[in-house]
Amino acid sequence: MENDAFFKNTVSAKGQLRDGDNIRYNLQRDSKLKVLFVGNSITLHGVCESIGWNHECGMAASRAENDYVHPVINDLRKRY
Repeated sequence: MENDAFFKNTVSAKGQLRDGDNIRYNLQRDSKLKVLFVGNSITLHGVCESIGWNHECGMAASRAENDYVHPVINDLRKRY
């Protein structure tokens, strides 16, 4: 490739962003694979009792294990 440095990603992301309302990390030490999920409330929605939402997961699921992000992460862990 013309720009191998782009794919090597030698700059650590540690400490660049912290967990917050819109950012969650699911880290596995020494992982070779890095995946970014970008989305809206289908990806992640915090607890909002005023609308009856008492979970912290994607709003298409009744709990975190059932939203689309968590099964994808689990499958990637099995494969890689």
